[in-house]
Amino acid sequence: MCIRDRSTLFLNVGQCGSQLGVAVLAQLRAQHHSENDFSVGYQSGKTHAVFIDTEPKVVKPLLDDRKMYPFIDPKSILFSQNGRGNNWALGYHDLKSSEHRLASIPEVAELQNFKENTSLIERSLETIRREIESMDTFMATLMTHSLAGGTGSGFGSRLLEELRDEYAKVFMASAAVFPLSGGETTLQHYNTLLATSACQRHADVIIHFHNEKISRVLGRQSTSLEKVVNFNNVNEYIASQLVSLIKVNDLQKYDRMYPDLLIENTPLDECKFLELFAVPYQQTGKPILGPETSWETLIDRLSGLVNVEPDEEHAARLKALAAGNAKAFLPRESAHASLSLKCIMRSADVEKSFSSSEILTNYLDKKLRQHFVPVSWNEESVSVDCVAEKCSPGLDSKSISVISNRVFIADVLQETQSVARTKYKVKAYLHWYYKHGVTPDDFDDAFEVVDLSLIHISEPTRQAEISYAVF
Repeated sequence: MCIRDRSTLFLNVGQCGSQLGVAVLAQLRAQHHSENDFSVGYQSGKTHAVFIDTEPKVVKPLLDDRKMYPFIDPKSILFSQNGRGNNWALGYHDLKSSEHRLASIPEVAELQNFKENTSLIERSLETIRREIESMDTFMATLMTHSLAGGTGSGFGSRLLEELRDEYAKVFMASAAVFPLSGGETTLQHYNTLLATSACQRHADVIIHFHNEKISRVLGRQSTSLEKVVNFNNVNEYIASQLVSLIKVNDLQKYDRMYPDLLIENTPLDECKFLELFAVPYQQTGKPILGPETSWETLIDRLSGLVNVEPDEEHAARLKALAAGNAKAFLPRESAHASLSLKCIMRSADVEKSFSSSEILTNYLDKKLRQHFVPVSWNEESVSVDCVAEKCSPGLDSKSISVISNRVFIADVLQETQSVARTKYKVKAYLHWYYKHGVTPDDFDDAFEVVDLSLIHISEPTRQAEISYAVF
């Protein structure tokens, strides 16, 4: 057995998580070129993936259309019937967790929900156990899910908790999608608060994505998409970022595995929120840039993914730049500092390209420091690896992948916490949680966990002397 043959178990929970999971596996399958590809971990033509939802709408087609989804094992597609009403509590609690209040449950529907969750948790754990036992070497679990609704947030939280109890030493990553700030559901701030707290407790890292930010990226960089960016476009982009990370395991001339890189970019346990930035990414089924793209163009495209402000602010900065203000696109250091950063450059001639050009090397360093703003107190906050390996067995192309632990997440957590706390103080919608098993202590604990994360994320950057270059 090759030493790199260590498999990832893909857990795809809820509607968003399942759609993302399909996109990730489809892209991995399209890039599966040889027996040296270990990122997917094929077993009898199927991937090590489990799809779980509390309603059949998204996952049942995976069962029905076997011609389109031959790489997904039908036995690993699990669902119940009633959904979870965009409520974290409905997704999280079952007969076991609500045992203390079963005698006082007045509604038959609520009891039925607990029974459904109990059955789905048991079936999920058994299916996961079967997948793990079929692997030669079990390396990591990667869960894709949304934080806004009921299944991805609530059931995803419960599954992370159960898996941490069952597999205490196994690396677990949460690939979590934060909702639109304008509102996807009425309860989204409560759901996001409770789910983020659970991820912080049980996952080793949280790879976070933001629908709003990604929509802006696609709208501004696209040359082929329609003016309105849809969720399929967003899912394809997120999948590309995850695939760029997972495919690190397939590099024959690189002795690192992606879980190691993620852990190295988590200098503090309370600061485990990571972002991925990779170019070229997939857009409508193909890379946005061709194989002849220069390194300078690729670096510029990468820079455009990082700090993406709202349209009004973007227009103001463009106007300022046109008026001669060269600093118009420098990020706010307090909002965009990076605690750590790993950059992987890959192509067959990457070492030759950078070793022979001091200008190119300085250009990369300048752009990384301008847009990621590394903190000065971490001497190893920026690390660049060059991997001299073709991106595919055929025509070579260039790629850049970045893992960054940025303070950007503090703004997101602060907004989530602020809105949730405002609603909590006036007891808005709390009855929807209390009637399904959540207690005031659960909310207090979640607020405390997020508060602690905010303190640890923000304090180092306030104390650090952050410096960065000017365009």
